[in-house]
Amino acid sequence: MVRDKNKIWTEEHDRQLLEMRAAGRSSVSIGNALKRSVKAVNGRLSMLRARARKNHTWYVTTEIPWKGTTGRGRRSRTTVTFDTEMKAKDFARENFDAGLVVTAGTIIPHSPRRAMASGSIPSWLEEGREQDNGVPHSGSKP
Repeated sequence: MVRDKNKIWTEEHDRQLLEMRAAGRSSVSIGNALKRSVKAVNGRLSMLRARARKNHTWYVTTEIPWKGTTGRGRRSRTTVTFDTEMKAKDFARENFDAGLVVTAGTIIPHSPRRAMASGSIPSWLEEGREQDNGVPHSGSKP
């Protein structure tokens, strides 16, 4: 198959690329469909993922507690990033309610910088609920 090395990626190509990847197609299959090399497909996917993460300002890290299901004293840790505090809180609340150790905060260089240790997570989660109910949280002035 002849590939044009100077072919520009358009929004339509990006859309097709992401749809094919979401459908589980391999880089080889996508490359054949778009008449691109595997290297070009993987590079574009990497760039699109990085662009999507660039707008993320919040992170939530979850861990299985020491006496969790891993059995050998090892912790399993996962960090997920979010573009809004609300989405981060929803994810944190779900995992906190499931019994996982949760920490959260803003990603540097976001300002103002916030970091919530696992002991502070319950009060951070309540901030959103109180504001949603129109009740000021404890840090608010009347």
